[in-house]
Amino acid sequence: MFLLQKELQLFSDAPLEDKHITAEACIAHLLYRQQDYKELGTRIKCNPSIKKQADRDALRNAVNTGVIDVIATDHAPHLLSEKEGGALKSNVGYANDSILLGQYA
Repeated sequence: MFLLQKELQLFSDAPLEDKHITAEACIAHLLYRQQDYKELGTRIKCNPSIKKQADRDALRNAVNTGVIDVIATDHAPHLLSEKEGGALKSNVGYANDSILLGQYA
């Protein structure tokens, strides 16, 4: 079992009104996986970083089963030029989360 699966076990799929703690996932974590850095580079740089395919699949399953209650954003109004310059110089966050949500839905 990988770390994200263990973390998701801390949350419940109970009805929202019965929960004492809720969980959220960012749109980008539902769309991308590590291998997408090859094509998209620092445009998908965020904190926490994009993880493996298995992590993305676990998050998607948690959304679909009610374990994750909210789809959140890591919105940051960056220009494309601010997302360039390599991993150490690029700003963190997404400039177009509303577009990403449409891709997930």
